[in-house]
This record gives sequence, C-alpha cells and structure tokens, in this order.
Amino acid sequence: MLTELSPDADAIRAGDRKAILFDMGLGLPQCDFCIRTRDEDLLAILRANLGRSLFDPANSAAGAILKAHPHRVALTQAGRVEVFQMIGGPDTGGVSPPGPHTHLLPQLLKSGRTHSANTPIPEGLLPLGYLHPANPVMDGMGADTAFDIDDHARFQALFDRYARADLPALRRAVLEALASEADPAGFALPADRFARATLRLTLRQQHRLAERFGSRIYAGLVARWRDAFDRASDTDTAAEDDNPGH
Repeated sequence: MLTELSPDADAIRAGDRKAILFDMGLGLPQCDFCIRTRDEDLLAILRANLGRSLFDPANSAAGAILKAHPHRVALTQAGRVEVFQMIGGPDTGGVSPPGPHTHLLPQLLKSGRTHSANTPIPEGLLPLGYLHPANPVMDGMGADTAFDIDDHARFQALFDRYARADLPALRRAVLEALASEADPAGFALPADRFARATLRLTLRQQHRLAERFGSRIYAGLVARWRDAFDRASDTDTAAEDDNPGH
C-alpha cells in the first residue's frame, strides 16, 4: 500500500533532504522501493491515494508518478540507491534514458521471485545488489567494442573464484576437449541450465580469442562446437520481464 514516510533526511544530496519519501508498497523482501518528491501537485495526488495499492485501476497515483518523474529510492540493508533521471515512457520516446534507470514490472512482482530465474543464486540467499565486471566485448552502455583480452582474463579470475564450483571445472573440460581437437559429438550436453550456459559462453569466448589471434583452424573447430551446442538458449520464457529492454 502506498505510504507516506517522512522528509528524506538521509538523502545523498543535501538539497533533496526536505523532499517527501513515499513507500510504493511493493512488498519486496530485499528492499523498500520508494519515490521522493517536493512537487506539490504530485504530493496532493499521492496523499489522496495513501493506503491503496499502486496497481488499483482506480488509483491515479501511478499515472501521476509517470508524468512527474520523481526520484526513485531503493532502501536495503546494504545501503540505498537513488535514481534521479526521468522514468522511461511517453516523455522519453518510449525508451528508458541511458544510464541508471528503473523498471516497475507488474508481472515480475506477481511472480514473487527475488531475482531472475536465469541467475544462479544459491537457495537460502537473497540478492541485494549486483556488481558487473567489465565486459570484454561491450562498453558500459551496451555498445560493441573490440575484444579486450585483459577484461576477459580478469573476468575468468572472478569466475574461477566465485562461480558455482562445478562450472569452472566444466569450462576447463571444454577447453581441454578443444585443445585435443575432440569431436563435439563425444561431449555430453550438461543437464543443468547454468552448466549449459557455461558451455555456450566458453565457446563464444573461444570464438573471440580465435578471431583475436587469427587462428583459422582453431576458429573452424570452435565453429563446429558452437553449431552443436550454441544454437539455443535456456532463457526462461516466463522470466522475460527480467530483461525489459531499453
């Protein structure tokens, strides 16, 4: 239920500390998702709808929020995240603005999941945030870049240290099979979706490495393996809202 909290005395920027914080009432276990505003027109609408669900068709607050673009504030036990720019919608041409932004996805909220079904969070743990190491083939805005072998090496070190224990072992098995020029027909397709993703991504990495070092023979071998194992995705169709686009 929509709830008025107080002036946001803990706001990161001093100029925002007199603006009013409202809990949007999303019932998320990992954070309280709030908006913050000093817009008098929006304040009047929010206060007229206190105690009501944001998804109540008769609640005018949701539309007013989309038009007014208040700050979004996520409060967690690990700290707070504040997003200041506009909400993606009619005022932004139907796309989210570049950089930090937020998505409110009713279908995902309805599922009750705390994270993407495509993310291997161990049972009993609750993610509060994510860190994204540098991607060796794209920049921070998602644009393609030349393959960066140093970023690739740094990611592999993180993967070896923090990934589920069987996944680095699977990656090594794939590399050993490629090194021995093994036929992909003799390699068993893993039964676990995360292991299959590891297999696919290892092959894509090797494709980039073959391109980088100009190894046509090795590139041909990797292409055969990709034809066998990298033609389909395990992305959960029920989890498409996890990747809402921009």
